[in-house]
Amino acid sequence: MEYSLTTQGRIDPWPLAWDGGSPSFYNHSWNPAADYTVWSPQIESMNWPFMLDEALKLNPKFWFEISVWTATPPVSLTTSA
Repeated sequence: MEYSLTTQGRIDPWPLAWDGGSPSFYNHSWNPAADYTVWSPQIESMNWPFMLDEALKLNPKFWFEISVWTATPPVSLTTSA
């Protein structure tokens, strides 16, 4: 607790320090957190609405965006004869 960012009564102190946020929503090929597991980005991101509500109360001009990417191998669109 001594070295954490814990702020009494707040989920996250960063809306007071930044004008916005851009969390990532990545499925890495080396990470077992696939979109069909309980550790999926979809489950992890379920906290974002609560955090965004709090951020907008503290800073009404706070902006929010997400980055989406999946590390699935590329699919070949060519066919062999």
